[in-house]
Amino acid sequence: MNYNHLEYFLVLARTQHYTKAAELLHITQPTLSIAMNKLEADLNVTLFEKIGRNVQLTQCGKEFITYIERAFLLINDGVEHIHQLQSDQSNHIRIAFLYSLTADYIPGLIDLYYKTYPNNNVIIDIFESDTKSGEGTYEMIQGLRQGRFDAIFINRIALTSPSEEITPLFDQDYVAILPKTTIYQGKKSIDLSDMASKSLIQYANRYATRNEILDLFSEIGETPKVLTEIDDELSMLALIEKNIGYAIAPMKMIYESRDVYCLPIHKPKYKRTIYLVTRKDINESDNLRNFKNFVMNEFDFSYGPHKEKK
Repeated sequence: MNYNHLEYFLVLARTQHYTKAAELLHITQPTLSIAMNKLEADLNVTLFEKIGRNVQLTQCGKEFITYIERAFLLINDGVEHIHQLQSDQSNHIRIAFLYSLTADYIPGLIDLYYKTYPNNNVIIDIFESDTKSGEGTYEMIQGLRQGRFDAIFINRIALTSPSEEITPLFDQDYVAILPKTTIYQGKKSIDLSDMASKSLIQYANRYATRNEILDLFSEIGETPKVLTEIDDELSMLALIEKNIGYAIAPMKMIYESRDVYCLPIHKPKYKRTIYLVTRKDINESDNLRNFKNFVMNEFDFSYGPHKEKK
């Protein structure tokens, strides 16, 4: 029996929808279907039945999930225990975060923390989510539960559980990134339908941000004119600076240092919230407790196009 198949089973059982489950797992729907067929064949039972476009657990599935959930809890407890048996790491704080926070939020947070508490000898170990290897939000949440991370910074909390403490930190507006020569200079915001016929420099398929952008266009009944798909934002910005196209992206301070123009999108309005997630069911070290307090109450951070520099 395949460990990954059991994880897939849990996510599908919770979402009751193949497409949603596949997106959360960062796999294709056919891969998920094949895995569930293999699991049912191994068990020689039917775990799911179709209800319209959704699925629901059969009686066998309902019985099976109780055992699998307990098994995963035991595995996670075992992983946490062996981590605790390692050499004393009480002066380390291990954080994981979305790749989109690497440009400004995380460096600013760590820099100010060290300056504020120069003598506490805390070492912050950082882990950036990696869309190439599939280490995304789901993996960060699992890493938190398994004891790999002490705190994670994410924007999707659907997979979190009551055993996690979730604190909203700040919002990121989605903005249109335009060449400095844009005809929209001077406007306070933009209607996305005005951009549908223009050349969009889109994120590559492996980025969850790409789907969020497509959903924005779908919401207004438009299909964007995609010029190209790009793996990194520096290349994206370079193309925009040369007036080759425009992009839609979560706001970052780095854009203000480039020769581009950022406008919030007022139709459809969309922003994502960044959350700090930690565990409730562990005894926090003093260092972790102080770090959480610093993040929530002392580090003042917000995004916004063309904000005044302090």
